[in-house]
Amino acid sequence: MAEKFDNLEEHLEKFVENIRQMGIIVSDFQPSSQTGLNQKLNYMITGLQDIEKCRQQLHEINVPLEAFEYIDQGRNPQLYTKECLERALAKNEQVKGKIDTMTVSGSRFKPNKDMEIDSRSYLMESSHGYTLLSLLV
Repeated sequence: MAEKFDNLEEHLEKFVENIRQMGIIVSDFQPSSQTGLNQKLNYMITGLQDIEKCRQQLHEINVPLEAFEYIDQGRNPQLYTKECLERALAKNEQVKGKIDTMTVSGSRFKPNKDMEIDSRSYLMESSHGYTLLSLLV
């Protein structure tokens, strides 16, 4: 898979360099430079075709739109990945805390049928008696 990315990167670099050179020719255009400009235009077309071939090989890659927002803001898109992982870790810790809170040694949960409350409420039976828990979903 890395070869496909390397190949695309190489074609993009060549394409950008060709466009840069074309800009130089156009900015100081002389009738004698028409042949060179035509050659650069043909290279540009070939470069776009090469990039299209690379794109077809990488069609299964999905990039979140938020990553493009990071780029538009001038931020490193790798920060997006880092922040996603940090948010996932924080959520994991939060869920783990909820699980640890509900997992009381020697306790068991059963639906509360004695009181009229919603289906997410449970009585926890332990050695200390019963405790009403309302689970937030």
